[in-house]
Amino acid sequence: VCNITYRYNLHTNAFSNSMALWTWDRWQQEIDWMALHGVNAPLNIVGLEVVTRNFLTRLGVESWVINTYITGPAYLSWFANNQIQSLGAEAWAEGVTMNGIPDWWYTRQEELCKQMLTRMREFGMQPVLPGFSGQVPDEFTNANVNAGDVIDNGIWLNDTHKRPDIVKPGTDSYNKLAKIYYEELHKVMGISELYSIDPFHDGTLPDGVTNAECYPGIMAQLDEYYNGVSSDDKTKYNALTNNSPKWFIHYHNDMPQNGAFEAMSTNYADRFIALDINADIANNSMWNNDTYNGYPYIFCMLNDFGGRNGLHGRMESTMNNYFNAIANDNSILGIGATPEGVETNHIVYDMLFELPWMSTRPNLNEWLKDYAHARYGTDNATALEALQTLKESVWNCTTDQLGASEAVILARPTWNLEKVSEWGTTALYYNPYDVLQSADKLISIREQITEAGKNNYNYDVTDIVRQAMVDYAAELLPLINDMRKAGNTAEYRRLYELFLNLMLDLDGMLAYNEFFNLSTWTHRAHEIVEDVNNANLGDNECNWLECNIRSLITVWAPWTDNYMHDYSNRCWAGLIKDYYYKRWAYFFEKRGNNIASNYWYNEIEYPWSTDLGNHKYNSATVPDDMTAAEKATETFNKTFGRLKSGDNSYLFPMGAVRDAQNSGIIPAARRGETIDIPFE
Repeated sequence: VCNITYRYNLHTNAFSNSMALWTWDRWQQEIDWMALHGVNAPLNIVGLEVVTRNFLTRLGVESWVINTYITGPAYLSWFANNQIQSLGAEAWAEGVTMNGIPDWWYTRQEELCKQMLTRMREFGMQPVLPGFSGQVPDEFTNANVNAGDVIDNGIWLNDTHKRPDIVKPGTDSYNKLAKIYYEELHKVMGISELYSIDPFHDGTLPDGVTNAECYPGIMAQLDEYYNGVSSDDKTKYNALTNNSPKWFIHYHNDMPQNGAFEAMSTNYADRFIALDINADIANNSMWNNDTYNGYPYIFCMLNDFGGRNGLHGRMESTMNNYFNAIANDNSILGIGATPEGVETNHIVYDMLFELPWMSTRPNLNEWLKDYAHARYGTDNATALEALQTLKESVWNCTTDQLGASEAVILARPTWNLEKVSEWGTTALYYNPYDVLQSADKLISIREQITEAGKNNYNYDVTDIVRQAMVDYAAELLPLINDMRKAGNTAEYRRLYELFLNLMLDLDGMLAYNEFFNLSTWTHRAHEIVEDVNNANLGDNECNWLECNIRSLITVWAPWTDNYMHDYSNRCWAGLIKDYYYKRWAYFFEKRGNNIASNYWYNEIEYPWSTDLGNHKYNSATVPDDMTAAEKATETFNKTFGRLKSGDNSYLFPMGAVRDAQNSGIIPAARRGETIDIPFE
């Protein structure tokens, strides 16, 4: 029996960082996964482009304004949260002509949206639909709107991105527009009991807007729309006729603005529901903050930022925090996952969505035993040991950092690296030797994995060996710098070539696994254009889509510098050798100095993201001469060595000095004899 009402899934940003170019085939897999994990309240913003276009068209806005106001596919998440406009709508790639969102894209998105929502409702889910915040294009005018009610919503990210304007909620102008918006939303997505609205996400209240007017004003129009829909129509979409709509809003740091909950407490206290998106960190959570006692919320885990694919989790604390919240606060209404990207750290999400079906806190080690058996199709003690080691280290984050520790190889090069992305960190909160040992243990049981467990095994071995290799690179970088400062040119070159070759070996290994391969992502641009029944589409349209997603995971925006560069960094084959490797090779060759410009990296970054003919990743095929696990084993054995004596075994990276004094390895030799090092 489930002990809470809502099982929520997805952060808005996941629709860009992971799902921007998903096809219906891929979405079917994801919806099946949600159904199997008990999700009953999945977020959806696919089709928001269509709703926005239809809404603005009814208001008399010219099509060219609409098509250059709505963002491109890779940036829809931030458009949905009222943070940016226009980005990605027009092409900045060489040889590509795209002057705004094309008609065929709206058609494609509407069809996909309806397929998705139909399937979700067939599984008994209530999709969380995008409500109306008042968002409109800059310099918006309309005969039914008082010009004084159109508010400048400010800047997102320190003068980097102009937010769309907003029609002030609580005014007649807003009410008139909201009526039209919800009519158009209904045509595309139907009706739901659940809506997501974040009018000032990552921002502050604009001048002239108050909590007392804004939040109740938005809810009143949502109520008016919902109550005006017929019982038959509500039944058609699984919405209960005797219920009222609920508003889900992100709670994190300064969101929503101070005073929002108080403004809703009189008339809407039970229907203004916070997504406590980082509740797995007690210090950041709503459930652990006395200021918000009594306000309803959903306990959420935000394990992934930017879609970055590093090992990371808080398994023990997430489990403990959830059951503490259940025991101490009756205002908790649900549990949820709010990742900014998917397809990483599967174990933490599998655990999370089992929790609401448990009456008491389970023993995590017992749960892990059952999980290892289910994941690999065999009851294997070595596999369990590997997962238990990771559970105590890399899946036991004790800091408040936002997501996985970032791989130094993915950074814009500098000698004293602290982060890859603006809000990330390269610091390790775990012992990297634990990862190395776990990789070794999993590799050792390859022949014992059943057919049913091979896909999971291939993924996990690739991922854990990948983590061990990037951890080794983090160890090498300061050693390289030491040799540079000491003037030891020969050792400096030996070590940096070791670093660079490590990157190339990693790239070669990841190419064998579709989940770690850039071409899997970029190929979807070609799949989409092929699927759209329009003979006029071709390379131009493919390249527009591919430019969107290439930019998202690298430079983010097409100008010299911005806070979001490398925010969505990925440890993927193709991207490592053609992008990250070239930055580091140039940097090492110049010894990190004597570089003509502080923006030298532009010469590498922007050609890669805009000159699509230079590097092509059109095929989603992977090499088939060996499995992903076999390739990972080969790469692991090339990168790491082993000392062995009796029952003691000590793993170490090849090419770097490592103190093995406490390894338990004791070479045996008499005075005058050559020492036999038990190297394997």
